[in-house]
Amino acid sequence: MVTTLIYSYIISAVIGLVCLPKIGNTAFKILAIFWAFSVTIDLGIERFDAGDGRLIRLYYCLYYLIALTVYVYVFNANQTRRSIRYWLQWLSVGLLAIVVSVQILENLQDHTAANTVFIAQAFGVFWVVLPYFSDVLVSRNYIDLFKEPLFLVASALLLYTSGNLIATGFFHQLFAYSKELARHLYKLNYGMNIIMCVLFSAAFIVSTKKTRALSNEY
Repeated sequence: MVTTLIYSYIISAVIGLVCLPKIGNTAFKILAIFWAFSVTIDLGIERFDAGDGRLIRLYYCLYYLIALTVYVYVFNANQTRRSIRYWLQWLSVGLLAIVVSVQILENLQDHTAANTVFIAQAFGVFWVVLPYFSDVLVSRNYIDLFKEPLFLVASALLLYTSGNLIATGFFHQLFAYSKELARHLYKLNYGMNIIMCVLFSAAFIVSTKKTRALSNEY
């Protein structure tokens, strides 16, 4: 499954870069660039680690903060009205930045540093995607959801984050309790990552189709 996960990462990043010139939405261009960059670093970071895991934990602490920043931007880029929800979502980024700073400055030697940041980021992600799904449910406009890239991204984030909140966020605590249980639950991480790669790839492809559809209307 690890091999499948690696190929899923690589293929999704390549799809994002291939689609990049054809994506008309600036927010999705940024998402595609961020995704390709994060995949590249994620697959090679272990080669540069000194063996104590500090570099890896530092990377993931920063990665989760940057990821939430990108997600908040993507889901608000086309909003013309700045609601309370908009400012609260950016507030969640600020609060996560505080958590990241504390973990990097005071707790980076602890194996749970990045896991703590992931747990904090998860609540930020939920605060971004759940209101979006609420808007979709109450909308009176017809939406072909599988042709809507934002819906695909929201689904990917919801599935990945909810599926990994325990398996990743509390991995070391679970490992201390039961190594076998922790390993079995962590396998869920692989599956959720693969699903996220597939949905992100679909979102990048759909983004190019939406651009073509809009250009044909003028």
